[in-house]
Amino acid sequence: MGTASFKLLLASLLLCSIPRLLSFSKEEALASYAQVDKAEFPVKCGDCLFFRCKWKVSPEASQEELEEAQLDAQFSALETYVCEGLQDLRIRQAPFGEKLSKVVLPPLNFKLPEIEMVTVKDEEQAGEHACVFACSPSRIERVKLELKEEALQVKNYSEQQWAALLNKAFGNLEREEDRRNFLTLLGCPIVVFLRERGIRHVGMDFDGKSCAAWKEICELLSWPADDASFFRSRPDVALWRWVWATKGNVDFADAPSKDNGEFEEGKRLYHQGKDVRKIMELFGRSIELAPNSQEKWRYLGGILRVNKQYRDSLIAYLQAAALGPLPPEALKTIQDLCAKCGLKSNADGLRWYRLMMDSRE
Repeated sequence: MGTASFKLLLASLLLCSIPRLLSFSKEEALASYAQVDKAEFPVKCGDCLFFRCKWKVSPEASQEELEEAQLDAQFSALETYVCEGLQDLRIRQAPFGEKLSKVVLPPLNFKLPEIEMVTVKDEEQAGEHACVFACSPSRIERVKLELKEEALQVKNYSEQQWAALLNKAFGNLEREEDRRNFLTLLGCPIVVFLRERGIRHVGMDFDGKSCAAWKEICELLSWPADDASFFRSRPDVALWRWVWATKGNVDFADAPSKDNGEFEEGKRLYHQGKDVRKIMELFGRSIELAPNSQEKWRYLGGILRVNKQYRDSLIAYLQAAALGPLPPEALKTIQDLCAKCGLKSNADGLRWYRLMMDSRE
């Protein structure tokens, strides 16, 4: 027996054994019920609120099992009445889509107080039981009002509270498919690309927000390199065409590991803030000689960003991510680049992803 049903059972037995505690007598409840017998339930009449519930038990069930099944059915009827519409109310105030909000928001804190109940009608037909019972409406309505006030508090959640809820829900996912779907619903399928080096939509559970984010990724994967792109400025080197064509997903594991000092010279100028064109040239030559370095691609992305070549910069950062986990500050940069490149949904999703990851610390 569930905890709620057990408490309800104790309350019911207690109240039924001490009739003077009831705010109405069984005779009064029966008299009121005579006026609403054909009404749709739940229905209020006088000092009584009437519910009708159904349940099934096997013919071999014990008396205790019969009582438990009835109490569970009564509890369910009360919970349905009290909580009706409240989950939708909470979801409408969440900053995410409906599907993700259902995953992230914890259940309503429905706690049933000691309820005065009187059964006014029992039925049994072909193994199905049904009963109509009466309650005092004041306590039920008080619980309903308290839960509505609790639901309205969702709009006052801080970003840190939402991040903690995201973190908890994400941490409970065991299958990679479920984590992929969660991130897509969060609005940042670009994180799936960063994590898995692949984009797939089979089995995705899209809603409006995640669909918009997915379309942005499709646009990113089909970006052409315009004439001003850094990736077209060195046409004789196939490396740049490969990186652009794969949107930063090239494996350089067998490439040489050393250049001729170009990268260190480029870094020196970068930190001095001198000669952007010269820095880009040095980073470009260094990568052509030894491309298997996340640091080089991050620096290239940084100088391209300084030069306001935002699409080129984002591709450089995506290639950096292909070479190992990115530091947290790089994720913030990718978020900013998504916003500048028109990938607004992914930028917002990445912001929430970073908040979620930060809440783990």
